[in-house]
Amino acid sequence: MRRSILPMLAVAAAFAVTGCVVAPVAPYRAPPPRAVYVEPVYPSPGPGWAWRARPDRGWGWYHRDRGWRDGR
Repeated sequence: MRRSILPMLAVAAAFAVTGCVVAPVAPYRAPPPRAVYVEPVYPSPGPGWAWRARPDRGWGWYHRDRGWRDGR
């Protein structure tokens, strides 16, 4: 009986120490704040202009060919 228990204990010990390594969970970071919608003060400068927000300039008018115009 002793001979059959030793191999089983060895196999159980091998299974106990082997397995997947789980990476530690990264610390919680709050999501970035959402952009607050600001209505335009004046109508669109023309066709093709879109009201958009930029992180560095805030809200304004954007045109694909003509660039950026502040919304003030």
